Amino acid sequence: MDTANLKIRGMNSCASIMGVERALSVIRGVEGVEISPDDGTATVIYDAYKVIPKQFQIAVRLMGCEIENLDAAAPQPFSLPAGTGR
Repeated sequence: MDTANLKIRGMNSCASIMGVERALSVIRGVEGVEISPDDGTATVIYDAYKVIPKQFQIAVRLMGCEIENLDAAAPQPFSLPAGTGR
């Protein structure tokens, strides 16, 4: 699993916070979402083989908010363990 940290502008109400959390949670490949309304951030645990961070931006925008900063680790390339492949 990979982790993305999002700084989100516009989460001013309970409705917008819940909307952002729900919009991120329903993306296929997202395993968990933790919103911190006090500092306007969200942490998303996701499977990089099923979702790309660009989808987080789209989901947040649909809720009327904007991602100011998205810090997501690039997925590591898949490789076979030594001695198992050619």
